[in-house]
Amino acid sequence: MKNKFFKGLITCLLVVPLCIGLFTACSCSKKQNLSNFNSKEIYMFSAITSASYLSDVTNNALQSNKFLGAGEVANSRPELVANDIESINTYLKMFEGYLLNGKINQTSSKPTSADGEYAKYNTKLTASLLNLDGTYTNFTMYYDEINSVTKVEIDDNELEEEVSTTLSGVMLVNNNVFDVTGEKVVETEDNETEIEIKFTTKSRTNPQNYIVVEQEMEYGEIEFEYKLYENGLLVSNTEIEFENDERENEKELSLQFKNVSNGVLSNIKYSIEKVVVNGETRFEVRCKNNNQTVRFYVLDNGTTYTYVYENGFTETLNK
Repeated sequence: MKNKFFKGLITCLLVVPLCIGLFTACSCSKKQNLSNFNSKEIYMFSAITSASYLSDVTNNALQSNKFLGAGEVANSRPELVANDIESINTYLKMFEGYLLNGKINQTSSKPTSADGEYAKYNTKLTASLLNLDGTYTNFTMYYDEINSVTKVEIDDNELEEEVSTTLSGVMLVNNNVFDVTGEKVVETEDNETEIEIKFTTKSRTNPQNYIVVEQEMEYGEIEFEYKLYENGLLVSNTEIEFENDERENEKELSLQFKNVSNGVLSNIKYSIEKVVVNGETRFEVRCKNNNQTVRFYVLDNGTTYTYVYENGFTETLNK
């Protein structure tokens, strides 16, 4: 089996990211078979998270400083998280809907003449996400899966099969249009299967703003790697991991940032969970680096987030 970015996925997965509905719902203690994998949900999830971020970049001028009243932020914010807060703010905005809602509810259909210029595509996916203020954001993706190629070979008396498929289409978010492309490769050898999906979403108004999502499936977990580009430059490279404990009704988003220049993964790991305290919804963040742990929570004010740290310091960031 080829040693690609996506390593040895075996057919049973123990940790299931129910929060994004990629697999049929089940208890985290149960095994989940690969047959429940749904590439449409992967496509939609990748496109929605990417388009959510790019919509903000499109509709708002890029800001060199997203902080409000940030005069002494560097001296007051816990040192462990000092360099990552802007990145945390970006990804919290991207994934807020999934932490709040728990999954994607989507429908699939074949476009009709009512879809106008998009009727030429073979597949139409639609989804709506509930926002904290009670409004909905609507997403529609039209795409074709094309250029499917199957390769079969025998190596050491074992049959290996590789199926490669290319995706091309558009994502509509309110009045914004984004171009989406994807590559899916499924390799099977004996009882082992590897699946790799690479998905790119580009702003149509500024193609130099785009996001590349790569999915990795391994025993016990599913991870996504997000690479964010602004004006053609890589500005963030992050590993995303979702976990859902259905028994405890807990959903968790984990982030680890990579060095943009060399791709080296930071030792610092951030975990974000939605909680309700005295009727107030907040996001609790845990930052851990070896034996050192910092905790803080984030309040959603609509257009800003307020960060409240254990040391009593607070700061507000634009979304």
